[in-house]
Parts: sequence; structure tokens; C-alpha cells
Amino acid sequence: MHDFWQPPYEYEITEPHPARMRDYYLGGRIHYQVDRDAADAAVAAGDPEPLIAWEQREFLRRTVPALVDRGVTQFVAVGAGIPRQDAVHEIAQRHDPRCRVVYVDDDPFVLDCSRFLLADTPRTAVVEGTAATPEVFLADPVLRDLLDIDRPVAVALLATPPALLATDPAVLATDPADPAVLAADPAVLAAGPAVIAAALAPGSHLLVPRAWAGPGADGWACVPVGRVPHES
Repeated sequence: MHDFWQPPYEYEITEPHPARMRDYYLGGRIHYQVDRDAADAAVAAGDPEPLIAWEQREFLRRTVPALVDRGVTQFVAVGAGIPRQDAVHEIAQRHDPRCRVVYVDDDPFVLDCSRFLLADTPRTAVVEGTAATPEVFLADPVLRDLLDIDRPVAVALLATPPALLATDPAVLATDPADPAVLAADPAVLAAGPAVIAAALAPGSHLLVPRAWAGPGADGWACVPVGRVPHES
């Protein structure tokens, strides 16, 4: 592992870590030999995860700037892993330096690594939480101090299985670059996303996965949400 990141305490490094493997897939440097060996074995076995990681990142590269162009300059990335290799804040702040981004995770390694990497990055923060209990991270004073939830926020739940997002994943419909953006019916959202949708201001969005259908498939969606219908 490169010496620019030294864990503040002893981590278990005899087993591969999904976040470090993902960083390796994306061309990053936050990984150990055990992660590289496992990742190489996954690629050799035809595991789709490396391709999913790349295609998900491409979705963010398309969607985050489109949202910024629509006036959304606040983002929350839940379970996004190590914030490098064109992470949400890098994409958003490259498009508009005023963007604010909060990362949410419950993995000790990811939390410590993220806080180290973002220590000198303006308008970013890291809080502990999960997609299963969004009321906890939405009430976190660190998040509340950085974001104004009375203004539009985009919340990325890209690591959350589709079955945990909606009772009918087919409603997770489209990309904001498509003019035919479909509004989500709150009745079909699962409990966690429904809590988030109810807490957000008009003009907010959820970035969510659908079932991955293979290379080049549209495996993610940007769903408009908010406490009241969006007013143009």
C-alpha cells in the first residue's frame, strides 16, 4: 500500500476489502496485495463487478454534471466507498466549485480513509450511517452544518440493491439528461428511500441502481423526489 495513507490503527489486511478492490478496479492506489490478488482473480473468473464499477462511475460522470446544470449543488453519497477516482465531489466540484458533498458509510476503514483523504478538501464531509437508517445520517449535525436540506439535494444510493429501494424497481426510470424524466410514485419506494424522499426539498433526486443486465445496459436511474411536486 502506498505510504501516503497510513491507517490510524491496525486493520485486518489478511482478507480483501470490497472498497479497496473497487478502488483497484477503478485504477486507484488505496489497496493491499491481498485486494489486488482477489480483484485479479475476480476479473479472470468473469465476475461482472469490475465492469459494474466502471459503468457506475460513468453514470455519475453523466448524471452529476446534468444535475448541477439544473441547479442541484448539494450531494450525499451513501455507501460510495473510497472517495477517489472521480468520486462524486470530484465530478461535482469540477463542474461547479461551490458544490457540497457528504459521504456516508458504516465501514471503519472507509470512514477513516475518507476522512484522511478529504481533510483538506473544501465543502466535503464524512458521516457514519447506512441506507437502511437514513433518518440517522440526515439528522447528523455534520451533514446539517454543510448542507441546507431546504434546498435540492441529490442522494446517491448506488451500492444499495434494487430490491431494497423500491417495491417495483421498474419505476426507477431514467437519466436527467433525458427530457422525459419520470417522477417517482412515493408509494413504490421502499422504507429507507421513502424516508429520504420525504425529507428532501422540491427538485431533489435519488440516484439508484436497477438490476444490472449486462455490459452497456442502463443499470442506474435518477429519480426526482421531494416533499412537494417540483416547481419550475
